[in-house]
This record gives sequence, structure tokens and C-alpha cells, in this order.
Amino acid sequence: MTDDILELEKRVFILSKTYSMLNYVFAHWHDVPKIDIDKIFREFLSRAIEINNRIEFTFLMMEFFANFNNSHSLYIDMYFYDIRGKNQPFNFRPLDEKWVIINSYTLDLSLGDVIKKIDDEDFTDFFSRNKKYLAGPNERTQKYRFAQPLFVPLFPLRYTLTLNNDETIEIDRTKIPENKPTTLETEGKKINDNVAYIRIPSFDDPKFQERALSFLEEFFAVECLIIDVRGNGGGSTPSDLVKKLMNLPYRFWSESTPMSIGLFQYYNYYLRRQLELDPESKEEDSFLKRCQEFTLFDKSHLLWPADCHDPSDSCYTGKIAILTDGFTTSAAEDFVVPFKDNKRAVIIGEKTKGSTGQPFMYNFDESIRIFVGAKRAYFPDGSAFEGIGIQPDVLVKPTVADIKNKKDVVLEEALRFCDT
Repeated sequence: MTDDILELEKRVFILSKTYSMLNYVFAHWHDVPKIDIDKIFREFLSRAIEINNRIEFTFLMMEFFANFNNSHSLYIDMYFYDIRGKNQPFNFRPLDEKWVIINSYTLDLSLGDVIKKIDDEDFTDFFSRNKKYLAGPNERTQKYRFAQPLFVPLFPLRYTLTLNNDETIEIDRTKIPENKPTTLETEGKKINDNVAYIRIPSFDDPKFQERALSFLEEFFAVECLIIDVRGNGGGSTPSDLVKKLMNLPYRFWSESTPMSIGLFQYYNYYLRRQLELDPESKEEDSFLKRCQEFTLFDKSHLLWPADCHDPSDSCYTGKIAILTDGFTTSAAEDFVVPFKDNKRAVIIGEKTKGSTGQPFMYNFDESIRIFVGAKRAYFPDGSAFEGIGIQPDVLVKPTVADIKNKKDVVLEEALRFCDT
């Protein structure tokens, strides 16, 4: 058996286990209210039986998960990344129906360059062709997912980019540019005597929060603090950092998780089956009454409210601005929620991605695992932000010209806030 082959038994087990976990722990049926999971499973099972190539099976599983519109539910096979490549010599973002370079590790690409084509295909068409692998409740979410490193393997290993000025750039993803940074770090600096800036690129390692707390201690006397979580893809909720910044009572999020009651699941199945066999029965008062009685328990959730926390005696008391964008997601949104709720900080920038929650993780082996979103989070008042995003208090979106001229209009707005 070679590495590029997955045996039939394993393919069937992976897909069946995923189907089972979706039925049991998936918390995001709200975003796919009319989906027929049994029908989808049977369709993909038939396809999985015919596919033994490991790469093709990964694409199939990505497509399967995309049906459920949840960014925290996905299939990962590290072999897929080993073969299809993990690296891209640039970063890009969607902006006003364009695809714009925002970081470049090659001399041939500049900030603000607009991507027109990949090989001979319009880049938007290339995105549209790959949308079926990108889970998300709307196209905005899918576009931001497409621009994340997790989906670099959707790109060919070697291709030609055509820019809006018709300049062509040859890209070879098998060659890692020597100047490409290999690690992310929390950064901090004093902008002037009254204002300090901390950029936190991730929360996927405790070191990011620890470094931010260290900078906070260093900048404790400033009148205004700017915290930048643009591009922060999350990790673990930075509760210690939140605590240190709060001088008001605060709450994190309300949350819910699926609660399955076997008997009522049967009742719901029975009623649906009766309706299939006798469509006219839906007009009967007795049938409608039974539907109302039992549908409460169809994909029901256990919901608990957000706890209220008192501020610390040793917290930072100055003004705070938090910078966000469409890449701000998961634990980074967990960070933003309490500040949005109690208005301790002003949120400046763009709407966040709108995907958090705790995925249930299952490992099939050292390389293959699945994640199924098992928690749905809400604002403390119960209103939704998953699938929507957290709206900034001050909306500021860069233009292509801003990016090209390295003009950070979001930071500029935060500095104006600090000066008031």
C-alpha cells in the first residue's frame, strides 16, 4: 500500500464517523436549516467508494464539510499539505470585488497589486470554481477563507499570475523565498508619550498573550492603548489579557451546544415519515399539534448565559481602541466580544469574520483528523454574531490605493480616537 492510497475501509470509516459526529455534536444547524444530511451522506459515500486516491479523497471531504457552512468544521490530512504545498509567496485579501496583494515575499509583487488571472483563468472564476471546498455561511466568509494559508493547496504548485496592468508573474510554490518570515510575534511600541500600540497576530500559542501582557505592563501609564487583532486567526481565548484591560464589569459570550433526546428524535422522525406517506395529514389539527409539541426537540440546544466578571483592582484604566478586519476570527473574536458588549473599547476597522466556538476534534491517525463545531457562541444578550461578524463601532476600510501607498487608514483613525 502506497502513501497516496487510502484503503476502502478507512475511507468509509472516515466519512461515516464524520456523519455520525455531525448528527451528534454539530451546533450550527441554524446556518443550514433545510439540509438533508442523510441524502448528502449517501451521495458522498457513493463517491468515496469509487475514490482511492488520498488527495482526491481530501478534496471530497473538504467538499462534504462545505455543505454545512461552518468555518470551524473541517477535514485535515497533513499528507495533502505535504503533496500540494503549504507555502505561498504572498498574502492577498478580497477588497471591493478585487483580489489585492497585502504582503509579498517576492520582488516581483508589490503591495496593492491587483490579481487579474491565474494561468489563463480569471481569478474570480478560479475562486468560484473552488467555492465548493470553502465552508462558510456567505460568500464574504468564503472569500476570506480562500485567502487564508489553510487553503493554499487549492492553488497549483506552479502557476502564472496576471496583474491588472497585464504584467505576468511566475510563481513556484516549491521554492520558499529566503526572506519569508517563519514565525509570528506579538509586537509593541510607544507611538508617543500618550499612546502605545500592540499587535497580536495570533492566539494559537500562550506566548502571544504572554507577550501582550508584558507590553501592557510596559505601557501601563499611557493614556490610550491601541490593540491590533487584524489578521488574527484565533487559538485559545486570551481571558487573562481581557481581565487586565477591563475596568468595567464584563461578560464574554452566551453559548449553546446540541442536546439530543432519543425519544423525541424518534417522534420527529415518525412525524416527518407520516407526512411523507400522507401529505394531506399536515392539514389535520391533531398532526399540527403533535408537530408543535415535538419539534422543540429537533436539533435542540442547551443554552447558558454569559457570566458577569468584576474588574480587577490592577487593571489598565486608559482608553482602548481595538482594530479588526475580515481575518479576525475565532479566539480573536472571543477577545473582541466583551469590549463590544460593555463598550470598554471602541472597535475600529472592518467587520470580523464571524466564526468561533469549540470544535470537537477526532484523530483517525497522526495525519488525518476532523473538526466539528460543537458550540455556538452569541453576544451576551443572545444576539448572533457567528455567520455574521462583529460590526466595528467605526467602520474604516482601506482602498487599493491605501494598500499600495502603505497607508494604514485604520490605525490613523485609532490615533484620532486617542487624541480626542
